[in-house]
Amino acid sequence: MLGRKEGTPSDKMDTIVGKDTEIKGTVIASSGLRIDGKMEGEIHNKGDVVVGKGARVRASIKARHLTLAGDVEGNIDLSGKLEIESTGRLKGDIKVAALIIADGGFFDGSSKMAKELEDASHAVARGHKD
Repeated sequence: MLGRKEGTPSDKMDTIVGKDTEIKGTVIASSGLRIDGKMEGEIHNKGDVVVGKGARVRASIKARHLTLAGDVEGNIDLSGKLEIESTGRLKGDIKVAALIIADGGFFDGSSKMAKELEDASHAVARGHKD
């Protein structure tokens, strides 16, 4: 289901949390992270994060891209794309550059588009120059 397809993050998954593994705390990574088990705490990743089908994550996530097929409760801050697959469920606020929700995917929270925020700050800066 989460195999490589057109437009998906291309990072190799260097760290995998298996389906029978549970982590509590802060995870700091600089490349691909895949979670198939349970995670509670915070995730800070310069690369991409994949939450597999059946995974349960209760954490704030800061990363480049997030592909979600499991269950996440927490705020999301991405420099890139959030993709919620048909089995994905997200409860929390998001700040992303792009959002894709497949038919059947679930999102409950507020959203801010990073590009929109960037455009607004450029408009304010231009206003000060006039």
